[in-house]
Amino acid sequence: MTDRIERHASVILFVVLAIALILRLWSIDFGLPYAYHIDERSYVVGALNLGQGEINGYPQQVGLVNVLFGEYAAYFVVGRLIGLFASTQDFARSYYVDPTLFYLLGRLTSAVLGVVSCWTVYLLGAELRNRVTGLVAAMLVAVNFLHVRESHFTTPDVPQALGLTVVLLLCLKALKSGRMRSLYIASFFGGIVIAWKWASLPLILPLIFVACQIDKGLRFQEILQRWVFCGLLTLLGFVVFSPQLLLFPAPYIEWAKRDYITASVGGYGGFLIDTVPGWLFYLNASYIGAGVLGLGMSLAGLLLWTYRLLWRRDRQAVVFLLLFAGYFVLMARSQRYFVRYAVPMVPILALAAADAFNWLREHLEMGNRWRLSAVLVAIPLIATVQPMLKAPRANILWSQEDTRTIAKQWIEQNIPDGAKIATDWMVHGVPLSTPDVPSPISSRIYQVTEVNGLGLYDHSIEFYRAEGFDYLITSSYISDLDLVDHDQENARDTFYRSLDTNCILLQEFRPYDGNVEPSFVFDGIYGPLTALWQYDRPGPTLKLYEVDRNR
Repeated sequence: MTDRIERHASVILFVVLAIALILRLWSIDFGLPYAYHIDERSYVVGALNLGQGEINGYPQQVGLVNVLFGEYAAYFVVGRLIGLFASTQDFARSYYVDPTLFYLLGRLTSAVLGVVSCWTVYLLGAELRNRVTGLVAAMLVAVNFLHVRESHFTTPDVPQALGLTVVLLLCLKALKSGRMRSLYIASFFGGIVIAWKWASLPLILPLIFVACQIDKGLRFQEILQRWVFCGLLTLLGFVVFSPQLLLFPAPYIEWAKRDYITASVGGYGGFLIDTVPGWLFYLNASYIGAGVLGLGMSLAGLLLWTYRLLWRRDRQAVVFLLLFAGYFVLMARSQRYFVRYAVPMVPILALAAADAFNWLREHLEMGNRWRLSAVLVAIPLIATVQPMLKAPRANILWSQEDTRTIAKQWIEQNIPDGAKIATDWMVHGVPLSTPDVPSPISSRIYQVTEVNGLGLYDHSIEFYRAEGFDYLITSSYISDLDLVDHDQENARDTFYRSLDTNCILLQEFRPYDGNVEPSFVFDGIYGPLTALWQYDRPGPTLKLYEVDRNR
């Protein structure tokens, strides 16, 4: 059975990659032309600002911004050649008219690199053990719900996972061949990955380990020289891929300080993401992605690597465990909890699961060939059932019209031009056009005040009456989120409930049927994540109130 799989490995890999591509391209245009993922807009606008000469206009991790800038530059050149754009002003104007293609380019980047991740995991598994291990690992990544979900977004997490996998592959090749060339390439590429996302810093741990293992007979001075050279290559990769930090370091350092402080106190802008310890949060995130059996196999693989490290001094196990443990501890110690931060662990966990499966295959009783064949086929397939059910379901939901789009259509049909409206965060509310900020495909223009912070709760009902607001729009993506301050949370709940008695509820737009609202978690603001079968479409519950000035 194993020999047959080895012989047909290329065909099986092609099928796995095709499945990965379908799951990631399906519904990739969700929500467009409206940007309902709050982080996507930051990267897209940052790249466009870079094109206008604002080099330090996006003081965060700039790897994705720089890649998008390159893609947009190519789009402009092609558009200029075929007469689509007469000038850079035309190009910029096209974004405000319909930004669909700008977001699709970023999403396609994540989707394609997500599929490439499956291929590199296959290569890594084949390098570690054999093609069967590589195929099982690639299949587990291909259908992993968390990996599929994040591959739909213009965010750096899926490409980061690919980068870490490539570094591991190069480290493994350097360890097995004893050649420094692979390690030097890994060091330079590692700098690029760190520039892509600073949380990739733990990748220096396997780099240092491999540098120590090659040619152990060298004197300490020679080893130190190799460390320094690898470090310089890493720094070079970092600078080449993020030159903004070299040109204007101050705003990026300031952003890093603010981000560290926010992560250390918990929550995000006053909102409470979760109350569990970090290690449990990311363990649960891994379960959401891989399912029960998939995560169980991964944990078994991690234990197997630990055993090989302690009792067999397996150097390959050290390479994987150093990166996994370093990244997991870094994330777990931070109180900034986002499930997408678990994405870089997906390939490593998939490889651990595949290695555990390979160990089981080698230790099965070989007397019954059919029993062995059944186990070889059944275990990986069963491990993919749970995520394979989730991923298509999320894509089906994404293919439905978002509640925010439905609300926009209703409002423009029933509310006159110029109405004064206050709303919870615009990205989590209705994309209405204003005189200063047009929204695509709009038939009316309104006076919209976006109340950020903690939402409409930041002001009283009396304030909205006194300021002459005609309507209020609430979003469950804001009103349903818990706050770090419990007293403030109770006061805010009271405020939102009071709208039913102090205002007139004109219309409600729900992503589910019936009166029982499905359970909601913080990361649901980005897209379908939990309670997938209880929702009928994406988006928050929106309530449109008319301000009654007589009450």
